Amino acid sequence: MCYCPPVVLPHLHKLALGNNSQANENKRMDISMQLFEAYSALSCCFISEELMLSHFLPGLRCLRADMEQLSPEHEVILSSMIKEGELKVENRAIGEAQGGVSIAASIVGEDAKTKFLSKMGQLTTSSAMLANVFQRKK
Repeated sequence: MCYCPPVVLPHLHKLALGNNSQANENKRMDISMQLFEAYSALSCCFISEELMLSHFLPGLRCLRADMEQLSPEHEVILSSMIKEGELKVENRAIGEAQGGVSIAASIVGEDAKTKFLSKMGQLTTSSAMLANVFQRKK
């Protein structure tokens, strides 16, 4: 997974927004296709929640508005990308809300692990002593 530099998305968002009002349809289509390629490549990268909400998703929505008229098959893909981005934001929020629970669970888990390993150590030591009792004297 790659990391998306924070300077890229604001520029793409600005281009997508400006392209919505592009009068020349050929130029609008060319820019839309280039934006589609860029957003498709960046959708596989890590994007912070702030950038996702402020630039990535709004830029995708602008691009989708163009593609509704210019290329409906791309519009379907963009709708899917938007839903995926929204789910990522929701999942991060849920993960952060459950973060306290998972930290507590890991502490309890570590405590149980320590107790288990200490019991195993005691068992191993007693087994070694017991084996010495049953050894044949020479």
